[in-house]
Amino acid sequence: MPSLARRSLAIVFALLVVSVLLSPAARALVTAITETFTNTTTSQAFVSGLGFTTTGTSNPACLTAGLGGTSTIPACPTTLNPNNGGTSGSLPDLSGLGTLRLTTNQTNQASFVITSAPIPTNQGIEALFDIYSYGGATGADGIAFMVLDGTVAAPTAAGATGGSLGYAQEVGTGCCDAPGIAGGYFGVAFDDYGNFSNPTQGRVGGPGFSTRTVAIRGSAASSYAYVTGLKLPVAEVFSFPADATRPPPIDVRITVSATGIVQVDMDFTGTRTAYQSVIPAFNITTVSGQGPLPSSVRFGYAASTGAYTNFHEIRNFVATTIAPTLTLTKVHVGTGFTGNKNGVYTLTAGASLTGGPTTQSIILTDTLPTGETYVSATGTTWSCSAASQVVTCLYQGATLASGTNAPAITLTVAVAPNAPTSITNTANVNASDNTVAGGANASDTVAVTDTPYVQTYKRILSVLTKGPTPAPGATAQTVTYTPDPGSLTGVSGTATALPGYPGDVITYGLYFLNSGGVTAYGTTTALGPALSDPLSTHLTYVAASQTATCCANPSSSTSLTFTQIGQTLKWVLQSPFPPAATASAIQGSITYQATLQ
Repeated sequence: MPSLARRSLAIVFALLVVSVLLSPAARALVTAITETFTNTTTSQAFVSGLGFTTTGTSNPACLTAGLGGTSTIPACPTTLNPNNGGTSGSLPDLSGLGTLRLTTNQTNQASFVITSAPIPTNQGIEALFDIYSYGGATGADGIAFMVLDGTVAAPTAAGATGGSLGYAQEVGTGCCDAPGIAGGYFGVAFDDYGNFSNPTQGRVGGPGFSTRTVAIRGSAASSYAYVTGLKLPVAEVFSFPADATRPPPIDVRITVSATGIVQVDMDFTGTRTAYQSVIPAFNITTVSGQGPLPSSVRFGYAASTGAYTNFHEIRNFVATTIAPTLTLTKVHVGTGFTGNKNGVYTLTAGASLTGGPTTQSIILTDTLPTGETYVSATGTTWSCSAASQVVTCLYQGATLASGTNAPAITLTVAVAPNAPTSITNTANVNASDNTVAGGANASDTVAVTDTPYVQTYKRILSVLTKGPTPAPGATAQTVTYTPDPGSLTGVSGTATALPGYPGDVITYGLYFLNSGGVTAYGTTTALGPALSDPLSTHLTYVAASQTATCCANPSSSTSLTFTQIGQTLKWVLQSPFPPAATASAIQGSITYQATLQ
């Protein structure tokens, strides 16, 4: 490219971010800066000046709606066209309709705008802004975004013009040599002409000349070496050199996380609703020669023109701290669960690399599905509890840095014997104040092997007093049972002990059902499950007093087989003994009498 053509318009964009630090308990997303550049003055302080120029005729960066006065960015000369906000055809634009203009469509210009105060990077930044590149007939060179190391002195001039876009260096040109921007850490170029990716004129690395490309070069320590880039499809246009007036905006979103994850998105509709990734997220700190993300940064704009030109302007800049992006994984332990036994899940919550660090405590909730009930939930620095089917765990540890996980939670559940054969359990993690939109969900599906579960309930139906009263200390049996069958139909009597005296006859009732998910068998398929009732030494079975009814729900005419061995009464149920068709009703009952000794 001829020397004048090499001097084609180059803009470097960078952000001004004012850090707002609140206590972790109070801080969520913070709008660090909002600057439209559309009015007569700016609401933020900038430093503006000139960069490299071959003629000395450059105009400094200016506000197209500016009127001078106290603004740290001066008003544009009123003779500079076009006027897109008024009717006279010359500047200034109407207040509210202006832009930050870094160059006109004239040749051999250079200017820059930087922020003076270093900005901490501990929360990361998401930047939104509109770019305009138009009116240069042939069009060049492009727009870039640069991040400068805030721990070194602020630069006083932009980097080289032409294909270096005010960020990288230029060497051996004979006329236009210049160093790269002082303190550069990385620069993102929206390269119209195509030389930012070209390893010529002293630039280090790159695939070669590439028009309509978004590309990144690295730090001053790496000699601004090429990092990565993407050539955009023909339909995705960000430069309009044939347009005499300001075209619709192209929206840019750039995120830099506290751990150095960089991502570049663009919306070619100008609505900030249709962003597409042009540079997928990657860790800039792992690139050779980069080093760690500086503890603070400066941002700035720069622009230059040569033989080829464009108006290059910025509008509607908003920067916020990066919202945390939470992650959650949930897996069951083992190959599957078994009914009537405990099952275990492992849940791990964290903050993703591409989001910001958490600024609130995080809370995990898990609503257990049908077939599971809560047993316990434990995890280092987690506090867990359950109310009905909802398990809640609050993280008691420090906030999470980007790319880190909280300690895992071990969730233990009791699996019902008649649980569904496939259970899907979904959990959610969010900030404790729900500041993370939607949080993160994780689901796990586990196969369940159901089991038979024959439950027996014992009651005292009546006490027939036959002995002397009062009498010495024998008492009726006390029966314990799990669960309480108060919701079951067909159960009579009381489970508590009643006063009894020697000679009294007690009538007992036994009630049973298979509340499991599969058929119950005994020791062989020919035998059903056995119910045993070992009588206490104070009781004597009344011969031939037992009666048994089996079975309803579902119905069967099978009779139960009764035997007595010493003090133990035993009934063998039908084989097979199917699951209860209705879990709220018993399937069979037994009554017998015993005399109190």
